[in-house]
Amino acid sequence: MKFLHHGHAGFDVARFRAVGNEPFFNKPRGGLWGSPLENGTDEWEQWCRSENFGTGRLEPHFDFGFVVGTQAYTIDNLDAEKLFHRFEVPSSFGPLTSGIDFERMSLEYDAVILTSRGQRATRLSDPVGLYGWDVASVLVMNPRVVVATQEE
Repeated sequence: MKFLHHGHAGFDVARFRAVGNEPFFNKPRGGLWGSPLENGTDEWEQWCRSENFGTGRLEPHFDFGFVVGTQAYTIDNLDAEKLFHRFEVPSSFGPLTSGIDFERMSLEYDAVILTSRGQRATRLSDPVGLYGWDVASVLVMNPRVVVATQEE
């Protein structure tokens, strides 16, 4: 699978920040965010243009993939509930919308892939939702799995 990251011309591992849980939000800080290129479609660019959000940061961009053996968790339906039960944030951390402990998850998985179908299923799901993951997305939590690919 091929992914696209907007805002940089290439991947610089020195700029990579480790994933950290974000209180009161269901997306972690850090990591490398991208958009799966499904059938040549970049949902993030389409969403940005339709919402007039950050269109000035769409260029530059770069394509990337993963090394063989990458451990990626794919959310294609209500799988976020499985993540919640497996990687629930400790109550001492404070409430999060999703309750997923991405820091702990990053010790076991290299990336999380949210498909278009998974995004629709989890956008407003309860008790665990991924509202704010506006389109199909990839969150890379381990920079060693990123491989640059050539644009087609």
